[in-house]
Amino acid sequence: SPEIAVSQDGAIYVTYVVPLNEERGVYLTRSTDGGDSWVGPQLVFDGVAAGWPMVNYPRLTLGGPEDVHLLWTRSSSPPAAAPQSLHYSRSNDGGASWTEVSQVTESPGEWSNLLAGSELAVHRFWLAVNDDLWHQSSSDGGHNWSQPQRVASSNEALPVVASALDGAGRPTPDGGGGGSRRRSCGRRRTQWRRATAQADRDGSGRSRDWSRRARRNHGFR
Repeated sequence: SPEIAVSQDGAIYVTYVVPLNEERGVYLTRSTDGGDSWVGPQLVFDGVAAGWPMVNYPRLTLGGPEDVHLLWTRSSSPPAAAPQSLHYSRSNDGGASWTEVSQVTESPGEWSNLLAGSELAVHRFWLAVNDDLWHQSSSDGGHNWSQPQRVASSNEALPVVASALDGAGRPTPDGGGGGSRRRSCGRRRTQWRRATAQADRDGSGRSRDWSRRARRNHGFR
């Protein structure tokens, strides 16, 4: 399904995939006049030229004024359409040009997400095939990334990371999904505290303790 993001100056970005057939790939279009007119669509990634059987699950976030970050998934052919690898690219000029596509992981599940905490702080999350939740962060706008960290195992009742940030621009746990998700044990809170401490890095590499407020805001105690 398409992903939509709006920059601080009001530009609207939409990314989507053509998953199959001769036009399969990742596309981006942009409007700078509130949607009255559109630039594109631009082919960001050519699935045919790359020899991919299927392109899936586009994810979009915006960093600086013209910094666009994209994630998408290579999948096997239908009917299985199973995720095979997760890939990333970014643009620093509003989508006019793109970095070389890089592989994030060889074993993703069907869920992934991108979060921009500031002009330079970017977070990547994904579920592995065994439903473990993984995270990477960049403090320089996506030029360099931390080592992948597993932040929750498949047997934990930890909510997945929401597509939202708190008031300080940091990722927060998804408190939605009903009371059963909110009834957490001490191990779950410890797991989230470790995950958020790892994720929350500013440009100097220092870690801030924000997990307590994040848990409180989303119904954790």
